[in-house]
Amino acid sequence: MNRDAKVKKWRKSGPAEVVLSKFGKFAKRQFFVDPRDGSSHEYLFVGEPDSVGIVALTKENEIILTRGFKQAADEILTEIPAGVIDKGESPLETARRELEEETGYGSRKIRQIGRFMRSTRSIPVWSHCFLAVDCRKIKNPRTDNEEDLEILKKPFEDWVDQVKKGRVSDCLSVIATFLALDYLK
Repeated sequence: MNRDAKVKKWRKSGPAEVVLSKFGKFAKRQFFVDPRDGSSHEYLFVGEPDSVGIVALTKENEIILTRGFKQAADEILTEIPAGVIDKGESPLETARRELEEETGYGSRKIRQIGRFMRSTRSIPVWSHCFLAVDCRKIKNPRTDNEEDLEILKKPFEDWVDQVKKGRVSDCLSVIATFLALDYLK
C-alpha cells in the first residue's frame, strides 16, 4: 500500500438497508465503493439513538451514580447517569431529563464537555458527555419500566480511583470521567 497517497472518502453505493429494527435499536447494511480500485465492500452497522452521560457532582464533591443490571454485560454495574436522546430533544435537554429521571437530582450548572463515537467502524452512535456541578435532590427518581436502579453517592476522588484502576466497565462513564477532570482543575 502506498503510504504517500492521500486518503479519499469512500462513496456509498445505494441507500442503507435496515435489516433489523427493534426496541429503538437497529442493524443496517451499507455498501461502499473503495476509491483506490472501485471495488464494492459491505458493512454492517449496529446501534441505537445517540446518548448522553452525566458526571454529576454535589456541593460536597460526591459523584451521583446509578447501579443496575446491564443485559449486554450480564452484570450489575455502577455507572454515571445516562440515556438516549429522544427525537426532537437536544443533548443538553436529554442530560437534564436523564439526571432528574434516573437520580432525582438536578443542577443549574450543567455543560457539555465532549462527545465521542463508540466505534467509528461499526457503531454510528454519538455519546455526549456532560458535567453537572452543585447537584441537589429535587424529586424522586422516575425510571423506565426496564430499569431497576439504585442511586449511589461517593467521593469523586474514590470514583476516579476506580476508573483509573480499570474497575469501571462502561466506556461512557470512563471517558466522561476523564473529560470532567480537565474541567474541574
